Amino acid sequence: PILARADSARYRLRKFMRRHRVGVGVTMLFALAILAGVISTVWQAREARRHAERAERSKAFLASLIQDTNPFSVNRGQSNTASALDNALRRVESDFADSPETQSELRQDIESVLLKIGEYAKAREVSRTDIAALRARGVAGAQLGDALSDFGIANSNLGDAAAARAAFAEAEPLMRDAGPKYRREHISLMTGMAKLDNQEGDHVSAHRMHEAVLLERQALEGEASPDVAMDLMNLAADAFDVEHYTEAELLAQRSHDMLIKLLGPEHARRIYVDNMLGVAQLEVGREALAVTTLRHVVEMARSTLGPDAVMLGVALGNLGHAYYRIGDGNTALITVREACRILNKAGYPGRGRSMLKLGLIELAMNEAPAEKDLHEARDVLAGSSAGRDGYLELARAAHGAAMARSGDAAAGEAEARAARADLIAGKAAASVHLGDVDALLAGILDARGSAGEAASLRDDARSVYTRILGANHPKTQGVR
Repeated sequence: PILARADSARYRLRKFMRRHRVGVGVTMLFALAILAGVISTVWQAREARRHAERAERSKAFLASLIQDTNPFSVNRGQSNTASALDNALRRVESDFADSPETQSELRQDIESVLLKIGEYAKAREVSRTDIAALRARGVAGAQLGDALSDFGIANSNLGDAAAARAAFAEAEPLMRDAGPKYRREHISLMTGMAKLDNQEGDHVSAHRMHEAVLLERQALEGEASPDVAMDLMNLAADAFDVEHYTEAELLAQRSHDMLIKLLGPEHARRIYVDNMLGVAQLEVGREALAVTTLRHVVEMARSTLGPDAVMLGVALGNLGHAYYRIGDGNTALITVREACRILNKAGYPGRGRSMLKLGLIELAMNEAPAEKDLHEARDVLAGSSAGRDGYLELARAAHGAAMARSGDAAAGEAEARAARADLIAGKAAASVHLGDVDALLAGILDARGSAGEAASLRDDARSVYTRILGANHPKTQGVR
């Protein structure tokens, strides 16, 4: 028998495809194209994600590498700073050639570390490259302001005050209203401007700006943080520059204690903070303690910053001065000579002060190079902002004393007297250096038989030391 039943789905599909071969073919081709497109899109998205992840990993690795070399970093590792930064900079230029935004971000990270470890010439070149790249891309605003700020700070430390001031003047309006994202960078700019004010002798303006920085930082980070500790160090330096040594020591000690509490006893920021603490201890008369503090600073700087770092040279100069003050003249000479070698090699604008320390120690120890070294110190100080605040006049008087000792007493006395007159007529008339100049001139006059005037000058020196350092300070007690 014949059984009637409904057509199957398979039968109906075959029948439809036979009747509509062209339409079905076109539809299938269209569907295959869509499927291929979907597959391609998924693959491309996966590849793009893979490239992005690889780029982010590379960027994160470089940022970590840069941060690991930063002595101010809270979580600093033990990489060799100079070689790590050189490698990082090469990778920035090669790995991110197709991503100028990333290049700029990483360059600015490198600039920041270079500035903190005293590699000012390298920092200037990196920031110059970054500024040119940003301008070529038409980038303005806070990102350009940040690069200009680093450029200004580098120039300031290299002694080019005019270039620094111009960079700061362009950067400040770009950073002023940049918003929360660039708040820390604005603080860095303000700190750089304050340092330039100090270098140019405007200590009142520098102190006012450092106080504003501290308030802004505490509003951002709270009463205590590693960066607040650095701001306290800057205020200590301000107090030191105007010879308020007790205040400088108290502020530096607060900074030191805060860092120890927050970061531990061996963090590299202590190089900078304890250098300030050590020189303040020295000037308040805690000379043996200053030697201990500064010796540790030098040890940390050697292990962290490298053999020719500017900050190592600065610390060595201060340690050598401290050695001399406790009576260890031979160690003082070795230490300050190493400091001068490092700072001269770097072309550091403040090197004249270390050269002056060396010449004064040589003069006191009757060393033959004293006159030559003091002549060089005088000339270097005359050509830089480091000669302000009475340092140039002290170098001139010391050179006069060296000339008198080597046989040219009349010319030596004339130079020392002229230096004293200029000091009294200038902004540093009330400086402790007046006491130093009086003591040097008294020594020249003693040798020339003018005992009465020499005694009067020693009384003047004692009065200066008493007023600034106190009656019981070793320098006051040492005037005879």
